[in-house]
Amino acid sequence: MPIRTTISAAVAVALAACGASPKEVHLATTSGYDADFAVVYSKVLEAVVELYPYVDENPTSGVIRTAWHQIKISSGEDTRTARGVGVGSVTNPATGGAGGGAFGGTARMDKLYFVRFRVYVLGGKPWRVRIEGEAAEYEPGLKPVPLSGADVPPWLKGRVEALQVAIYRKLKRYAVPIHKSRRRPVARAPAPDFARYGAIPPAAAQRIHALREALRAGRFDAARAMVADDLVWSEGAAPGADQAVALWRADPTLVSRLVAALEAGCAGNDQQVACPAAPAPGDIQATFALVGGRWKLVRAVPVE
Repeated sequence: MPIRTTISAAVAVALAACGASPKEVHLATTSGYDADFAVVYSKVLEAVVELYPYVDENPTSGVIRTAWHQIKISSGEDTRTARGVGVGSVTNPATGGAGGGAFGGTARMDKLYFVRFRVYVLGGKPWRVRIEGEAAEYEPGLKPVPLSGADVPPWLKGRVEALQVAIYRKLKRYAVPIHKSRRRPVARAPAPDFARYGAIPPAAAQRIHALREALRAGRFDAARAMVADDLVWSEGAAPGADQAVALWRADPTLVSRLVAALEAGCAGNDQQVACPAAPAPGDIQATFALVGGRWKLVRAVPVE
């Protein structure tokens, strides 16, 4: 396939686009930042938004998620399509551009490729920044297909490193070397407060919290296990959990609305729980029920 250029070549093009030397890439990927969290997080957010304007960010958890960013890969594989920054049109997750959806747009013969990132500010001083990139392939008329394993495009690594360099440049004055650990850095979170979800059965509160955390972290496979197979996700559409999860993967705005519903307080009994208890018109209301003895999300649709 034309996209199968060598990974090293694609990375080189991406880094050339942002003017980074191999030394700067090394520093960007091995440095921590000795500054207050507010300073580090704000500079990371600034760097991300300059390249990928549409984000869902949470300073409390230190996580920034970008919307899908479109990259046009033509059948001739123009080398410009592999650049790390400043290439491709940006798709607004709320409008999807002219096509009206995150994977919309005018139908064309070429496949469309999209990239998005999850950026984590982890630990304590010196703060570490971890970036996870994800690519997807889309053909007009078909569902978007996340790319994994051998199908991961060669330009993805270059774009991840280019974003890492952009962040490093914002925080260079605070950079200090970090010795790599065999363990991946893990954000330290306080013990969950299940009482925040309201006077509901403890098992239901635990399930709602687990789904909230999975959605916020973009762990959609984990979220799928907490959803009923016949989930009602849209009025008039056929029920189905897989269709709903595919939409969540494609639309961070929809995920944010669902998370907000879970965080708004819940009410119910030992058989069914709704979040929020009193939604405003247009807000999503999430309903949980016992399915096979386990609490699962059975309905998540806007209230009219």
